[in-house]
Parts: sequence; structure tokens; C-alpha cells
Amino acid sequence: MTNVKYKFDNLEHEVLYESLTVNKMIDKIELSRLFSFGTSMIKAIRSLEILSINTGDFPITHHKYKRFGGISVFIKRCIRKFLRWYINPIIERQNRYNTEVVNIIKTLCKNVEEISVKVKNLPIDYNQEFLFNQYSFAINYLGAGFSTPEDNFTWTNQETAEIKIPIPLTKTDLKLKIRGKRLTPSQIIEIIVNNHSYGKVKDYDTDFIIKADELLGQNFLNIIINISKPHTPKELGLGDDLRTLGFALIAIALYECDS
Repeated sequence: MTNVKYKFDNLEHEVLYESLTVNKMIDKIELSRLFSFGTSMIKAIRSLEILSINTGDFPITHHKYKRFGGISVFIKRCIRKFLRWYINPIIERQNRYNTEVVNIIKTLCKNVEEISVKVKNLPIDYNQEFLFNQYSFAINYLGAGFSTPEDNFTWTNQETAEIKIPIPLTKTDLKLKIRGKRLTPSQIIEIIVNNHSYGKVKDYDTDFIIKADELLGQNFLNIIINISKPHTPKELGLGDDLRTLGFALIAIALYECDS
């Protein structure tokens, strides 16, 4: 298996990465999944920003005894005014604390996002399989032409789908294994790797040999999947799914061939 020394521009990122991966406590793919943030995190931070500001000047109303409502409101306002000297400094200190906490969380999230981008572009380790389901970080290698990842695979939803996998430099041939299933047996699935056509994919496992001279100086494996005659399952009487589907990608594996 090829060992790659990863480099980080920021020392904090390198320390965090090394501390999590030391002694294989957590592998690179799992680490990358931890660094995957979406719109939910952005919404959570915005909510924290709103909730971080407190005030003692909330509206005063009366809920009982409407007959004495005016007097009740007047008494409450007087009590609040007399206690303002005591309450307001506490609220101000709490607001300052809340603001600092939110700023720290935002900084941490920014650092984690930066690490996520770096980890996503780190060269993979050869001789392992990458699953393309909704739980796997490998879905970050998927480009245009893919539908939303599902429990066990990810469908293509266009005539062309793209995959971009970062790879270490190598001087040996690579065996590319693609596992998946066509929507219908009549569909032709063609594989193009770094602008070279490698033939058609069969259902389940199909192997291709990528020649070393085609990989010279390449930091990425750019895989194009061309799908003929994509259909919607509804057109074929296979349900009510209206997506235009072609090939269900289950996994990709890359192995170094013996020199």
C-alpha cells in the first residue's frame, strides 16, 4: 500500500489531523466524514447569534385580574426600574460571554471546513474499496450527473456522470474495479478515464487496467460514465420514480498492479 505524507498550510490543522489519525484511531475517510458540514450547521450558528443577545426590557403585560391590569403593569415597571442597576450588568456580561462563545464556534467551524477541503483532496490509499452510499465520504468524489446518494448506492441521473478521485503519483499500472448495476440490461455504460476510453461496464463487478504511462504526473483520476438510453422507473413500470436513471454506482476500488 502506498504511504503518502500529507501536508497542511496551517499548523493547527496538521496537529488536529495527526492527533485523530495517530495509531489508526480513526482513518482518513472517517475523519473526512466528521468534517462534513452542511446548511444545518449554518442555520444553527445563525440561531445562536440571535439567541446570544438578551435584554431585560421585555414587554410587560398583565394576564389576570383585568380590573387591576393597569395597576399591575405600573407596579411591574416600577420594580424593573428599581432593579435595573442590578439586572442590567448581569445581562451585559452574559451577552458578552454569549458573543465570545458564538465567535469561537464560528472560528472552529471555519477551521473544520478548511480541513474538510484539504482532506477531500488528499490522495487516497490504493488497495481499498470506496462505497458510494449516503453514509460514505466517498460521495464527495462525485461530480455532475449523480442523484442524491441512497442507502446502498448512488444513481446517475444524466447521460454523463463524473467522478474525480485524488490519487498518489504512481509508476505502476492500476486496476480499477467498478461495482454497480444498470437500470435495464439494454443500457450501454461506457467508462472513460483521463480522456481514454476503457470499454463498457457490466452489471456488478467490472475491472479495467489503467496503464502507468497514462497516469504520469496525474494527481486525479477523472472518470466519466456515459449512459445510453437512461429511463425513468415510471416509464418502465417499475414504480412512480420520475428521475432519469441509468447506472447505480455501488463501489469503486483501485489496486496497484505488481511492477
